[in-house]
Amino acid sequence: MVKREDQTRIYKPQTLKELASLTREYPGIHFLAGGTDFMRKQNESPSPPLPASVIALETVDELSKIKRRENTIEIGACVSLERIISLGPNVIPPMLITVLSRIAGPSIRNAATLG
Repeated sequence: MVKREDQTRIYKPQTLKELASLTREYPGIHFLAGGTDFMRKQNESPSPPLPASVIALETVDELSKIKRRENTIEIGACVSLERIISLGPNVIPPMLITVLSRIAGPSIRNAATLG
């Protein structure tokens, strides 16, 4: 856990088990994956107050993986949109690539996640 000066507690679990434990311990806690939505909201006027506690998901290795199965693709919550697009139409359905490609520009897609 990291405690910032503004009193927001940031938890950085390493495994899905730790993530599940924190979620049970702190119901209603905020999750942070790519952070683009959070940054956008902070630029609003007036900006919403910072949450008291946040779970940073990028430290959970399982959430940064893409697993291809026979009939499905499992995309972790911390995989960037640009990384998904870069896998190409032989791995990712072309419709998903089209939709993700229309979200902002590459610099945002490099940070933005499905999570």
